[in-house]
Amino acid sequence: MLFFITVAIIYAFLTCWLAYLWQQIPRFRLDNQGVGIPLTVIVPARNESENISNLLNDLLDQTYKNFQIIVVDDNSEDNTYSIVEAFLSQFQNDFKLLRLEKDSNPSKGKKAAIYSGIQVATGEYIITTDADCRVEKDWLKALAQYISKTNAKLISAPVTFYKEKTLFEKIQTVEFMSLIGAGAAFMHIKKPNMCNGANICYQKQAFYEVGGFAGNEHLASGDDEFLMHKIASKYPNGVMFLKAKEAIVRTKALPDFKVFYNQRKRWGSKWSHYKKVSPKLVAITVFGFHFIFCTVLICWLLGIISIETLLTVFFTKLFSEILFIGSLLSFSQHRNKIFLIPLVAILHPFYIVLFGLAGNFGSYTWKDRKMN
Repeated sequence: MLFFITVAIIYAFLTCWLAYLWQQIPRFRLDNQGVGIPLTVIVPARNESENISNLLNDLLDQTYKNFQIIVVDDNSEDNTYSIVEAFLSQFQNDFKLLRLEKDSNPSKGKKAAIYSGIQVATGEYIITTDADCRVEKDWLKALAQYISKTNAKLISAPVTFYKEKTLFEKIQTVEFMSLIGAGAAFMHIKKPNMCNGANICYQKQAFYEVGGFAGNEHLASGDDEFLMHKIASKYPNGVMFLKAKEAIVRTKALPDFKVFYNQRKRWGSKWSHYKKVSPKLVAITVFGFHFIFCTVLICWLLGIISIETLLTVFFTKLFSEILFIGSLLSFSQHRNKIFLIPLVAILHPFYIVLFGLAGNFGSYTWKDRKMN
């Protein structure tokens, strides 16, 4: 039917536009210029005994030395605290290990951990990452030089997965890079809508100027995006994306659908709480397109539309996604996963509809906590 084909063409046009915007973001090149901006890396950690040693070793290897480290143990039930404690003597940097007390402030979970770190941070800029991440040796150097050249108030940088073994994990990489690319593209046109707290940097003064996490403390998610929206409102030109391979943070893909479901449900729960119009509009538009794509397949199964219409819609959609996601996979050194884009193109509409609806209903579990 003409309606479905028209929708596919509009979707393809918008996706190609995102691909164009991604290409327009200049690749940041590091140089030998000395930068002395004091940074504070805050790592909230809950039950991360299997992972946090890797991150701390990566921080030991940083080529940029003017940084403070604050690890905040968020009521871990394993030996995360003692593992971090054993690293204290290995760092010449100012290294603080905090233990978040239960009900220590009105926030909860990750926001409370980050906020407690910010209160004792000495750096001019705050950088947050997750305890299960790996970072490049020039990660902090890239951020410091980018701050020096741009005076950005908030910087979002790339996040991707590593050591994916199963097909499910590899599919997550393809899908996730589309989110990173879309977030970067909208930052480039000064309409930031999403970022990832595993690799985000912001001026401590700007954090306090916009009221920090005030207004969304009750939500377990949103330590990144809600803050970004607030900073963007006060500083329209101050939110930027750092496109540099040295700045990529890598984390593990989720091992099974149950954990994946809870994470995406947690992410989806933020949408209805966006205060800015543009992120809401993007979320509704994305949901609407993929709802229609699901409808196309259902209509074909019911014999309402022809196979020719189905294939026209699918390949129109697929072409634009190969153009967009393919460039992102190449940038993040996942070129060998480009062949999975057609599979993701089939699954993605159902995923978007499922989590777009599920995120607004019921509770979910994250980090061994039940959230409402």
